[in-house]
Amino acid sequence: MTDFKGNILIVEDEALVAANYSDHLEPLGYHCRIVNNVAQALTIIKMESFNLLICDHDLPDGKGIDLITALRNLGWKTPVCYLSAAQNTVLKEIQDLAEISVVLSKPVDKEDLCKAVEENALDEIPNQPSCINTKEREMLSKVFPFCKS
Repeated sequence: MTDFKGNILIVEDEALVAANYSDHLEPLGYHCRIVNNVAQALTIIKMESFNLLICDHDLPDGKGIDLITALRNLGWKTPVCYLSAAQNTVLKEIQDLAEISVVLSKPVDKEDLCKAVEENALDEIPNQPSCINTKEREMLSKVFPFCKS
């Protein structure tokens, strides 16, 4: 049995794809939590901490990059593995953002995913905001309307 290496949040709206990622990473020692949209990601991030976020670009209630940018603006430091089936030019623009640790093009190869996680997951979970306060909720509601009080 592999030693526990950390917690990973997978934000992916395709259930089978997310389960596939988890199936690749759990034997390496990672505990994976799966959510399928931005709202669920914001909820779980308030309750748990993660060594790495794996985030899809196109989600049912927003873009992954908007989620990551909002979290960074709130002080979140967790590394991000960003996934997208978008055109290479879109991926290049996203890759140049400081908020993203690594960008992978879908469909993601098992070895590429595992390598990206192993190279970017933090050994220790950083101190991060434990909840989203009223001011932060107002900022998020400008990007994600469902965040309104």
